[in-house]
Amino acid sequence: MEKIRTLLVDDSSIDLTLAKFHLEGAGLEVETAKDGFEALDRLSKKQYDLFVVDLMMPKMGGFDLITRIKAQAGLKETPVIVLSAKSGVFDIKRVLKLGVSEFIVKPISPDILKNKIKTLFQDVNENWEEVPLNGGADMGHAIAVTENQIEIVSLGEQTMTVKSQVYFEESQFVKLNSSLLSHIEISHLQFVVSSFLKVGKDYYTKLKFDGIGEEDKEKIRFYLRSERTYSSY
Repeated sequence: MEKIRTLLVDDSSIDLTLAKFHLEGAGLEVETAKDGFEALDRLSKKQYDLFVVDLMMPKMGGFDLITRIKAQAGLKETPVIVLSAKSGVFDIKRVLKLGVSEFIVKPISPDILKNKIKTLFQDVNENWEEVPLNGGADMGHAIAVTENQIEIVSLGEQTMTVKSQVYFEESQFVKLNSSLLSHIEISHLQFVVSSFLKVGKDYYTKLKFDGIGEEDKEKIRFYLRSERTYSSY
């Protein structure tokens, strides 16, 4: 397998050196730029498989650079990892809307960085099956049936499994209010019952998203990458 050609962009020489060291340690081929203009100049001369970008830079910041990268022909689907000391929800949502694949808060953890890169470049052959959610944190309501609470125990880009004491018939349509899906900003909240398993008083029901779009799928993938990374620590 050829090395992943990576363009690393950061105005801090210390952060640039450290990130380059970690990326090369993960087996990547790395070139660097100190601002957005230098990055675009390099991009005009060479193709890259991955961009790793700091947000706060002089001359041209990360938000503008990512926008310009994604606007270029053939680069819309090229992965972008953001490295930033900014960790507010607003910044994360803003870069997600630009099509960023991963958001890593500085200082960089080499293990988290390697894990995210591995996940990114498995996407081509990966079906994004369901990922268990730690602690069953989300509670929702099955609007089409009752007001009984259900617990989302695992989530994928096509399906999710819920636990409740409510019986859902196969092929039944279900509408669901969910704090988790609202947090991910999923606009599509209608499902079809795929299958179920009764364990004691509880039903474990697999729900399939009914007609989910690619934009919502990408939001789920972004969330699942975080779940997969942090569930291993």
